[in-house]
Amino acid sequence: MGLTPTLLIQPQTTVVQTSATSVTVVTVAEQGPAGPAGPAGGSVAVQGYVATVTVSAYPAVAAIAGGIALGDSAQAALAGAIVGIATAGTAAGSSCPVQYAGELTYNGWTWVMGKPIFVGAGGVLTQTPPATGFLQSVGTPTSATSLFINLQPAILIA
Repeated sequence: MGLTPTLLIQPQTTVVQTSATSVTVVTVAEQGPAGPAGPAGGSVAVQGYVATVTVSAYPAVAAIAGGIALGDSAQAALAGAIVGIATAGTAAGSSCPVQYAGELTYNGWTWVMGKPIFVGAGGVLTQTPPATGFLQSVGTPTSATSLFINLQPAILIA
């Protein structure tokens, strides 16, 4: 005696009947209205912060009192404070451009595709997860010399 499972979804009274070889849709869904237009393509998400220390180009940086400093995965106190990647070397006291989303390219990188990119010691970006402090992915490689910045929540390492 084989049973044919039936699923009833209410209140739309949509019934979907399934078996091992077929699916029957009794009510077909309709396309909803279009959402609002998104931002123009090709724009880069960059914000200026006052550097509290001298910052080289392309480290992860953290928001601290008075501006930004180098992110450092070994300092658990900076977990959750990473705001992006500095895109230019900046002297202490000057405005530092920080990219917090989107694609970023630097010819000095040699990323391995498929491996996430983490905040490392002193803000250095690395594909080796840190052993102490906190773990935070800042993005994924799109090529050997580019990454797509997508800041993830920091996880404290016990």
